[in-house]
Amino acid sequence: MDERLLREIQKSNPWWYEKKETSPPFKRTIFSQLLKYLKTKQILAIIGLRRVGKTILMKQLINHQLSASNTKDILFFTFEEQWGTATVLEDILYHFLETIATPQPKFIFLDEIQKVKGWEETIKRFYDRYPDIKFVVSGSASLQITKSVESLAGRIFDVYVAPLSFEEFLEMNSVAVKPHDVKLEYAQYHTLYQTNLYLKEKLTALFSEYLYKGGFPELSKETDEVIIQKYIRNSVIDRILLKDIPEEFPVKNTMALRGIVEYVSRETSGILVLDTLGSILGINKETVSNYVEYLKRAFIIHIIYNYTPSIGKQLRTSKKMHLALPSIAIAMEAYGRDVLLHTEILGKYVESLIAVALLYKYDRIFFWRTPQKDEVDIVVKGKMLIPIEVKYQAQITDSDCKSIIKFCKKFNVYRAIIVTKETLEVRKFNGVQVDCIPAWVFLLGI
Repeated sequence: MDERLLREIQKSNPWWYEKKETSPPFKRTIFSQLLKYLKTKQILAIIGLRRVGKTILMKQLINHQLSASNTKDILFFTFEEQWGTATVLEDILYHFLETIATPQPKFIFLDEIQKVKGWEETIKRFYDRYPDIKFVVSGSASLQITKSVESLAGRIFDVYVAPLSFEEFLEMNSVAVKPHDVKLEYAQYHTLYQTNLYLKEKLTALFSEYLYKGGFPELSKETDEVIIQKYIRNSVIDRILLKDIPEEFPVKNTMALRGIVEYVSRETSGILVLDTLGSILGINKETVSNYVEYLKRAFIIHIIYNYTPSIGKQLRTSKKMHLALPSIAIAMEAYGRDVLLHTEILGKYVESLIAVALLYKYDRIFFWRTPQKDEVDIVVKGKMLIPIEVKYQAQITDSDCKSIIKFCKKFNVYRAIIVTKETLEVRKFNGVQVDCIPAWVFLLGI
């Protein structure tokens, strides 16, 4: 084995030599879910948007497992470009199995695995040959890993790590809200609001900060606008548009790809019309459709469908586009913090923030729009339909409730939610209860 590679393996696994692995004490909410998957045979793939903390989670899993396993039975390796071949991967695995590990169950953590060409075939062989190995893989470019999951069907679980939630953002800023268990019910939101009333000023200020830079753990305490925007543009947007997607898909026009992200940044929470977008960018509808799909698979945008009981009709009708995070849109537009004073701009950002947060939790998320232009921003489909309008403004008038009341009447729904800037109250319209809930409270309850 190459001496440089051997040295890198040893440096990556200090616990073999009675040295401890260190990782940040703060644990994402998803950490407990990942622990459950450590007990299964299947390969665990940790995927998600760039810079959301996947490598840190992997190291925290290692720390947990070190207390439950022989330290010689845990391997960690991060692949750099010079180690990106299947031969090197195989050499590392055999070295670990033949010279380090014991006969006990083994845990192999491989980071930046997408840099190894053909990694899935090598892992598949070892997975089938050694039933006592648990593989955990991840990487900054989840797009490549997600594609490989398809070839490992039945052997792999992929777990999506969402951007930092508002509650996690608060915790990283040393603000702990009172315990809560909210299921989109007004009484529970009211209790959540009341029990945290003493923190209201701080929570609303941090909500604005979350809009501006939220989602990325490394930015949770950063205050410098230049650093924040450069981090998001260079470490997230440019890496996805110039590296991740072109390496996996046939992108001939990276300027058009960036143009789509710029368009969605300006128009997030708006209706996506492929023909219109194609005309703006000077590309055909098929290319726009393909590029949008690539951006979806890179987790930078999300598409939701118009609600109708007919699934076929849903696919044929209009679609809404949401950027993954308002902070990405703000970085793309190079806005300063003064953007937080413009409610008309923030309204669409808050709608996307709420829609995407609900999408992470409930999966079946829609919007509703009629040919007469009646529209409801978000429809959650669970045991019952819950229509949600986002009105990020100081006052809520009865006319703001018209579309959501029409939806309730059409689909026999007795309750709706309006996400507001400040208003917390209940209104009733002919048997329909409309719960008005401030955005920061609503996000804490998701």
